[in-house]
Amino acid sequence: MCTFETDVLITSGGKQNPAAFGAFPVIIQRYHKEKQIFSLEEAIAKMTGKSAERIGIKDRGFLKAGCWADLTIFDYNLIRDNTTAQNTSAKPSGIKYVFVNGYEVVKDGTAIPGKKCGQILKCS
Repeated sequence: MCTFETDVLITSGGKQNPAAFGAFPVIIQRYHKEKQIFSLEEAIAKMTGKSAERIGIKDRGFLKAGCWADLTIFDYNLIRDNTTAQNTSAKPSGIKYVFVNGYEVVKDGTAIPGKKCGQILKCS
């Protein structure tokens, strides 16, 4: 019954919430690969479509006509959370590309500066 979401904001200063950088990689790394609690497909569904359905967002979480698509392309063998108590803003390993609402925001593992393609959503 569980789903995975984050509600963090990345700021230009101060100590970051580690979930801003490592929440989803740690689910794949720890709970899928290491502990084998979820299949990869189930883990991703819990981070995307099932999560959107749970909080009542109708046009997100699925790759289908009529939905806004956020895509993360990662290397399964390299994906891992690198945050620590001392370095809460360490970027994860293995994430190659990210597209938000169809716009590329991460290329070759590096965030593209100034890209702000997302939007604040109100749950129903």
